[in-house]
Amino acid sequence: MTEPDDCAIFLTHKWSARIARHFARLKREAAGVVDVYLAFQPPRGAVKRR
Repeated sequence: MTEPDDCAIFLTHKWSARIARHFARLKREAAGVVDVYLAFQPPRGAVKRR
């Protein structure tokens, strides 16, 4: 059993439908055990700043 402040972090620098499915599956399978968070860092230049 995990402690109340434990979590899982899904870290990626790419995003696609396949990766989204993996993340959703992880959240489903971990439900009730740990909270799951997404940490996404897009490649440099992929996000346009205003």
